[in-house]
Amino acid sequence: MALTERIMQKAKESPFLSERGIIENGFSERLEEYKSGSTTSPLLMLGDALGVLKELPDSSIDCVVTSPPYWGKREYENGGIGLESDYRDFVKDLCAIFLELKRVLKDDGSFWLNIGDSYKAKKLLGIPWRVAFELTDNQGWILRNSVIWNKVKSGMDNTKDRLGNVHENVFHFVKKISTTMTPTR
Repeated sequence: MALTERIMQKAKESPFLSERGIIENGFSERLEEYKSGSTTSPLLMLGDALGVLKELPDSSIDCVVTSPPYWGKREYENGGIGLESDYRDFVKDLCAIFLELKRVLKDDGSFWLNIGDSYKAKKLLGIPWRVAFELTDNQGWILRNSVIWNKVKSGMDNTKDRLGNVHENVFHFVKKISTTMTPTR
């Protein structure tokens, strides 16, 4: 069984979740119920990211791992982030979510951001680093690591006038420097 399937199966066994294993409302209350229980099943929340985060209490989350949509690459049935007409609005929208995320992340928590780049008029936009600099320069996040995810089997790239994109950035942010973090090699 694949990792994603195992996580979903474990989530479905949780007494805090719907039949599908996902919370779709009452996020703050369900989080408190979950925290007071003994389950190790993941708590999955479905909704508009900014709206869900606004319902959660301060310093209530240990770790966030997210991979937002690329800018201008996909069309979603109900709209959503990544469909802004200008990449600068995309960066602003993401950073608004990440500011709220900073509020709900515990002081010793971690935020992992997997983010890809986009082109416009044959120009690479540098979106991952634009977001990282906005978070560090204007929101006070601390960038602890920049990891390159080498996508061995990346998606189709049929352009003929540049190299194909075969990597994404994975950034590790924290709110405060921890003296208890054990480095890995």
